[in-house]
Amino acid sequence: MDDGTMAEGRGLKEKVALACRMLEQAGHGDYNLGHVAARAGQGMYMKPAGLGLGEVTADDILTLDLDGRVQGGRHPSHSEWPIHAAILRARPEVQAVVHTHPPFATAYSCLGREPLVLNQDGVLFAGGVAIFDQTPDLVNTPALGEALARRLGKGQAALLQNHGLVTVGTSVEEATYLAISLEKSLHTQWIAAVYGLAAGTAPAAIAAEVAGRMRAEALKPARVAGIWHYLARRLDG
Repeated sequence: MDDGTMAEGRGLKEKVALACRMLEQAGHGDYNLGHVAARAGQGMYMKPAGLGLGEVTADDILTLDLDGRVQGGRHPSHSEWPIHAAILRARPEVQAVVHTHPPFATAYSCLGREPLVLNQDGVLFAGGVAIFDQTPDLVNTPALGEALARRLGKGQAALLQNHGLVTVGTSVEEATYLAISLEKSLHTQWIAAVYGLAAGTAPAAIAAEVAGRMRAEALKPARVAGIWHYLARRLDG
């Protein structure tokens, strides 16, 4: 491996670790659970088991092949590596996968239905959020990973019923942005539902055509990069 390839790999590991810490700061921490992975050649870099999202550094990131075998790293791997491996296999355009258990998304996942599109966070999911209801347990076998990948289809987000969320992106930045935004959108939906209950009305969703236009703007690379850099500055502050 030449110096350029090594530097590129180190940079991607640092990005995965940074994404983990951003997710912790955004309220996605759940003991030492949750994980981020990024495509790395024919394998992936992934957060290890045993560490919380907020503890992870680049030196902790594992190298795995897509059969779950650890190729490098000093920690054990999460048993849910099949989530990442199956999606990366099925979706060549996907470069990163996030799986976390934030409170609003996890609570909403128990309902077994798609979220409403209510605000600028929600429009990111105007194309739909897949509902994976095959099991509330760990997605820790290749068969379950493949079933989740099929349910996700060409989408960018899924709710694992009674479990948490999964988001995918064409970059670590995009997958992280989507995970944080899905949790924020479901927080807003909960607040809107409480207001509606008090007022005797239901939350009003954004029209599909309008939401589609807003989504295209919200996913522009410059916007994703700007939000990523903002989240990085928050960690430094």
